[in-house]
Amino acid sequence: MRTKRWALFIGLNVIVSILTTLGVLAIRGNGERVIVVTATPGPLPLDQVPTAIPAGPVVAPVTSPIPSAGVGYTVQSGDTLSGIAFALGVSLEDLLSANNLTEDSVINPGQVLTVPQGEQPTQAVSTPSPIPATSTPSTPTRLPTATPTPPGPVQVRIQELLAPGELEREGVVLINRGRTVNLEGWTLGPADSDLVYVFPRLTLAQGVPVTLYTIVGSDSPQSLHWGVDEAQWGESGVGIELRDAEGDLIATFTLP
Repeated sequence: MRTKRWALFIGLNVIVSILTTLGVLAIRGNGERVIVVTATPGPLPLDQVPTAIPAGPVVAPVTSPIPSAGVGYTVQSGDTLSGIAFALGVSLEDLLSANNLTEDSVINPGQVLTVPQGEQPTQAVSTPSPIPATSTPSTPTRLPTATPTPPGPVQVRIQELLAPGELEREGVVLINRGRTVNLEGWTLGPADSDLVYVFPRLTLAQGVPVTLYTIVGSDSPQSLHWGVDEAQWGESGVGIELRDAEGDLIATFTLP
């Protein structure tokens, strides 16, 4: 009895195994016969196992820039349409077309123009004046201090008489021992005589001499010329008087 049961169990297992191995026959709508074979999955061979793809840097997709219709440019003082087009690198025709202008159109400072093709505007078309570099202020030159004129009375003196009686060399030497004076209008001549020499405008500083020659000649700050045709100081004992513009006696000299 037990043997029959085992035989029946084994027979059923064999039938199931055959059906599982051969598959199931099915008929599709068009009458084509399809054989479905089932197999128990197993491990893949090592040479067929896919390897992991190494991670790499992520590359962002490159997108093509979309050109803009135009950008704005603010008109500056002194700008012209041709100058703006040249500075921005666009043709004058494109600039005029983008702004509905003609070559005779007037533009004003502050007006905004459309620059075609997305060019970057330059806000200063006209060349600016160069800014001078800051220079280091120079040290002012100190002027020499003038020697102060000593206070006190006028001290112009008759220092000496040159070659008395010789017309070509005769002369009277004056020297200032005091404060600076202007000799304009002063006189020099023989005592009690109407024949006198009148000094021109001449400033005589302290310690500076000036010689009055009897003959004709060209004047300078150190030499004056009376312009008479005969000697004036040839006789001994003759006195020489120097007076200021008011007629006051300043100095005298007597010939030996």
